[in-house]
Amino acid sequence: MANHVKCVLITDASSYKAIVIARYLRKLYPDLRIIGCDSPSYTAGLHTRFMDEVFVVGREPEFGPMYAKAVGDIIHKHDVDLLLPVNSREIRNLLSQKHLLRDALWYTGDYSLFRILDDKKQFGELLRELGLPHPRVCNSLNFRGRAVVKPTRDSSAKGVAYVEVTGERFDPRLDAALHEGDYLLQEFVEGEGVGYSGYFQDGRVAVGYAHRRVSEYPTSGGSSVVRERYPYADKHKLDELVSSVLKVVPWTGFAMFEFKRTPQGELVFIECNPRIWGSMHQGLADGINYFEPLLGPSLYSVSPAKRGVRTELFPLSLIALAAYLLRGRLKEVLGMRKVGVPHLFDVSPFKDPRGFLALCLRITKKR
Repeated sequence: MANHVKCVLITDASSYKAIVIARYLRKLYPDLRIIGCDSPSYTAGLHTRFMDEVFVVGREPEFGPMYAKAVGDIIHKHDVDLLLPVNSREIRNLLSQKHLLRDALWYTGDYSLFRILDDKKQFGELLRELGLPHPRVCNSLNFRGRAVVKPTRDSSAKGVAYVEVTGERFDPRLDAALHEGDYLLQEFVEGEGVGYSGYFQDGRVAVGYAHRRVSEYPTSGGSSVVRERYPYADKHKLDELVSSVLKVVPWTGFAMFEFKRTPQGELVFIECNPRIWGSMHQGLADGINYFEPLLGPSLYSVSPAKRGVRTELFPLSLIALAAYLLRGRLKEVLGMRKVGVPHLFDVSPFKDPRGFLALCLRITKKR
């Protein structure tokens, strides 16, 4: 299948994930036709230079049933061989309606396996059954201590709140949401954020990479805005933990397993995002070709930096730096720069000004 891919469609074309992917595909596979789709009308004319064309698609409330049809129409009209959805909310819609997308999601596995990994509550129950390290999930408000309230299905940075549970009654709406299953209350785990990501085939790691979060935004716990190669000698433990899950849930497709590494060095599962993840640039910049199983070997390569490389989501990284300064978190401020280690922007305002402007407009509209 890989040798027949001539045209790739990347969704959410103004997002930093889409722009990063387009840039690396253009470099590694220069003969590919790369097109995008997005909702804002300005993206048809204002988009990254690494996409040949961007089409505007309507997005009814939270990617309703017509969204998959609109994407499917682009796929059929432009002979798209490979669809790369990058938005965490659209992926469920598209995977459940693969019949509308010709065969452009041929590289993804069974939807029932996706749901197990995607639903934080189901994933937590799986980890408990397997006896793997994970935060305690509380089904009631009897828990005491620092906790995280998060949607059962959403990207890790959206709808998340950090709370101190003291026994006093919560907002009734939150109480109801916990009981209805829309949110879960999860024990907070102190430690560094770590990700093990890659492309998986029938539960086997086809391409894998581990990274560490250096800083994030919002600074209380959000998306990573500076990342680096996993710096510790126990990476094999990450391999083993992920393989333990994949033996039971043999997923085929992209995924990022999120961990916390505690001050004692214990690795604890947090959640799984069975889709293209926000920090994909880190592995790509470090010489990892996640797309080789889909597109075949490239005649070109991105060589990993000898001393490692960091990737940075600018301008949000600058906002995060200011937030750390205002909170007096000097350790995080100093940690955002390391002597001798290059920082690569996810989207460069100098090398891709139109893509950067589209990204900034996107960020402005969401704030």
